[in-house]
Amino acid sequence: MPETIRQKLVAAIITTLGQIRVSNGYQTDVGATVLDFPRQVQATYGQDELPVLGVFDVDSTTSRENLNARKFDRVLTIQIRAYLKKDTPGPEIRKIIGDIETAIGTNPRWNGLAMATMPAREGVVIQSEDFEISAAAVEVTILYPTCAFNPYE
Repeated sequence: MPETIRQKLVAAIITTLGQIRVSNGYQTDVGATVLDFPRQVQATYGQDELPVLGVFDVDSTTSRENLNARKFDRVLTIQIRAYLKKDTPGPEIRKIIGDIETAIGTNPRWNGLAMATMPAREGVVIQSEDFEISAAAVEVTILYPTCAFNPYE
């Protein structure tokens, strides 16, 4: 069954993030578990199974249109969340963010599917008033071409 270009991009990102291991030259092993659009990670995985990476293709907008070629340039927003152990120290969180950004930068054209990948923002996800950090997040935008009304080409 054919996959949309968007799905191919998400799959390439998951594969790339799965390479984040100390044995591959990174500072952390955060790539051990990478999931496509996971839900309720903190409830599903125990503290000893974290960190877990989640890849979310948040939205896609049209950047411009080439009427002659019937092509559109899409801007896809991807958020990568690293769900963390409750006691993860700040320096380790920053290493995880750095490793995610470094990994994304190894393949910014996603094997020819995209024209470019740009960093958008990074930070932590705070779930409570006492500043309990539940995740680190890195957001990027990916510019890729697609045919008008045909997400498979």
